[in-house]
Amino acid sequence: MEKTSFRDTAAFKILVLAVLAAAVAAAFIIGNIVGTMDISASDIIETISGNHTGTNNKVIWNIRLPRMILAALVGINLALAGSILQEVMKNPLADPSIIGISSGAGLFGILILVVFPQWQNLVPIVAFAGAMLAAAIIYLLA
Repeated sequence: MEKTSFRDTAAFKILVLAVLAAAVAAAFIIGNIVGTMDISASDIIETISGNHTGTNNKVIWNIRLPRMILAALVGINLALAGSILQEVMKNPLADPSIIGISSGAGLFGILILVVFPQWQNLVPIVAFAGAMLAAAIIYLLA
């Protein structure tokens, strides 16, 4: 009978997920507290519950809270994109820069800046199209 270590058990996985969730919650709270204005955790809780008005209210609702929510969503999307890329390529080391997706985005971004400098506001869209084209070519070649 094979002996299983604690690292292979469901309890270990739950413990790791709980620690990481606590770290995310702490980072979210710290990200809302830290800034040029000193706002305490109690002020943030009062503002979110609707019992606080004034400058702190505006800073939290208009700057800090949207910034932290956006940062969390971007992090989630980057993690999912990396996981999907690794699964599609069947390679745990697959990375956009290793397989050429970042290079395709960079090439198309530079091309738009060199050929059509007046359309510099289209760089993100064209770079995304270049990344998707590079990914499609790599997938077809693989």
